[in-house]
Amino acid sequence: MFNKKLNFLLDKKLPVIVTGYSAGAIIGLMVCKLLTANNYNVVEWVGFGCPRGFFGPRSFKHPVTSYKFGNDIV
Repeated sequence: MFNKKLNFLLDKKLPVIVTGYSAGAIIGLMVCKLLTANNYNVVEWVGFGCPRGFFGPRSFKHPVTSYKFGNDIV
């Protein structure tokens, strides 16, 4: 079902950049894994205030950039 909905919404030939803040950032990391596994053209993930994830940057084929701001508690 996941793949059918994505095929309707996204073109696999177009580049995809996933981004999010806090919980949205960690969800974005998981979505990157799903998109990559389904052959979508993920070119980068950018997270802001992302909690520690269970994927390290080495497990991605594209750039992974995480920003944390001074007093952000995550």
